[in-house]
Amino acid sequence: MGRRRVREGEGRARALHRRRGRGGGWHGKLSGPGGTIRKATGPLVAGRAIVGGFAEGVKRAARPLAGAGRAPHHRAMSDRHKPQWEVEGRRWPLRAWSRFVRAGGIDWHVQEHGAGPVCLLIHGTGASSHSYRGLAPLLAERFRVVVPDLPGHGFTETPRHVRPTLPMMAGLTGELLAQLEAAPALIVGHSAGAAVALRLVLDGRAAPAGVVSLNGALRPFRGAAGPLFSALAKALFLNPVAPRLFALGARDRRRVARLLEGTGSPLDAEGVALYQSLFMSPGHLAGTLAMMANWDLA
Repeated sequence: MGRRRVREGEGRARALHRRRGRGGGWHGKLSGPGGTIRKATGPLVAGRAIVGGFAEGVKRAARPLAGAGRAPHHRAMSDRHKPQWEVEGRRWPLRAWSRFVRAGGIDWHVQEHGAGPVCLLIHGTGASSHSYRGLAPLLAERFRVVVPDLPGHGFTETPRHVRPTLPMMAGLTGELLAQLEAAPALIVGHSAGAAVALRLVLDGRAAPAGVVSLNGALRPFRGAAGPLFSALAKALFLNPVAPRLFALGARDRRRVARLLEGTGSPLDAEGVALYQSLFMSPGHLAGTLAMMANWDLA
């Protein structure tokens, strides 16, 4: 296959979907077996997970390359392209809580601490366990807190030969819980993590007393944005160049900060630096694009 030339352009990444509470807070919903729901607001400790990707400087990265009929490149991308625990993980938040567990055919990065009822924290698309670095220690005073990196994200292995659909994500998370012998009494999900949490319950893989949704991404995009978002995500997923282009763009911390601000939840310097370390990894970005391309809430 001949070389392909990707033209660079100028632009600003814009989130296709924003949901934000008053004053930059989050909206929470607590649903228990009794069916009651309570709403809550407060500062989002972790910030909003990334739903979009780097569009700045790329005009045509979404064009599928020749050979798109083969197995998608991102699923075959080696985990050596993902963040490395010996490098990016050296100063990872709550590193002392971390361990690696084999479950569902992949190696998981999991942070675990505390004693008592199990509280499972699930991050959103493009994020990792670092999203809960401020909230987890507070919950660990009363719970056994379990915070995994979702498949393909952070330091967790990318599954091979399967599509990262919502049921698949929930199923693998259920396998992890079984391996940990952890039956959650409470599940907290941020953004897409809330959908994973509810899928866990609906599929009978968890029976918590409550599920808390932080800015949950629980509905498909409305109007023309829905098909457009799906088509764009799938095109980027099929293009093996896209993750590498986005990773190159992430070398500019100001660009990362602007992207995060565009999601509606500005982060502190530490939060921006942690996201930057993830976004500089083509493997992490490939896992993010794969999840976006296969996401279906309909």
